[in-house]
Amino acid sequence: MHKVLAKNTLYNLSVSKMEQQYHQSIIATTTLNGNTEKQKLNRIIDYKSQSHIKNTYDISFKIKENKLQLATKYKKQEGLTKQIAKVIDTIDLEVSNVNKPLKIKNHNQVISKWQTLETKLNKHYKGKHAETYFFGLNKRFNNQESLLNNLLQLRNFGAFFMLPFNLYHLNRIYKNKRTIDNMVAKLPLCIDEEFTLTQSSNTQATFEITGTLHENQKYPRKLKNHFSRQNISKENTLKLKEYLGYITLDKTNGLLEEFQLNITISCGENFRKSIQYNTVNKQQI
Repeated sequence: MHKVLAKNTLYNLSVSKMEQQYHQSIIATTTLNGNTEKQKLNRIIDYKSQSHIKNTYDISFKIKENKLQLATKYKKQEGLTKQIAKVIDTIDLEVSNVNKPLKIKNHNQVISKWQTLETKLNKHYKGKHAETYFFGLNKRFNNQESLLNNLLQLRNFGAFFMLPFNLYHLNRIYKNKRTIDNMVAKLPLCIDEEFTLTQSSNTQATFEITGTLHENQKYPRKLKNHFSRQNISKENTLKLKEYLGYITLDKTNGLLEEFQLNITISCGENFRKSIQYNTVNKQQI
């Protein structure tokens, strides 16, 4: 039994066992020096949760369907990307009673799947580029903290953990710092997020999501150098043109009902990237 505060009332959430299915879609559109590329991801995610006596609970994600369409220049990598995605197509997490992931319970199984795949890949992909790429994946899959951070990206399962269960307060803005990796040439962006409660009923709560660029980015010099190599003047600065969306949660059990977020960044007139995230409980479709 978990507790949530909503409308100054303490709700007891009976989440001994729940199962839901979600549809997730991500569309990324990048325009650079007049050339536009689009990437799409559509998948079905089975969600299961089970509470237990430690005042924590287990959440399991299983990807049932994974349709990926990469940009034209990355088409040859689609098969490889799909193989690597299967390493984390089943994830078991231990989560706190305020919806904070604590650890990956099946981390050893993930490592085993990766090691098996890595052996096969090393036979087919040679050269320094492949070696560097697989080295990075090896570090990610073998390190629990690194892998957990990756799983909490919005392109994976981050939408399910955006808000703590105990922050359904009226007239209160919840603030969060989010790092979105691979936003520009594999470089991350840091965002200051705000969640504002806009609708509330006996069963649901909807929050508007807004954001601004964090004052201190992780790799500002690398970002400038990247755009310089693309013939974009250093006088231009990276701007966050849009960071807007919403998330709807079920008050009776804390489950995600729907999540949508649109992000657009630009640098001068020759670079623009937009990403649309959408995750919805299939019962709502």
